[in-house]
Amino acid sequence: QNWANEIKRFTPGLSVIKIHGGLSERDRLMSRDDVMRGEFDVYLTTYDTYLSEEAFFTESFLFNTVIIDEGHRLKNVNSKLCKGLARLNSPY
Repeated sequence: QNWANEIKRFTPGLSVIKIHGGLSERDRLMSRDDVMRGEFDVYLTTYDTYLSEEAFFTESFLFNTVIIDEGHRLKNVNSKLCKGLARLNSPY
């Protein structure tokens, strides 16, 4: 929730969707037409949700920019998280 609050505070003009929660909640969010059409400026998620829903993030969109918090989790380039994030389609 902290990142969502910071985005609203410092960039109120950006639209944000949080992709998170249990499986049924994630399915509900990811099947929304506005989500699938890429109508949000920011898609906010957690590492665990990203790993669980990697196909959604890697096959559905071209992200202009990817920002990763807690970069210390990426020290091991052979980790599942690092390999998964490397599959994101983004120029930055």
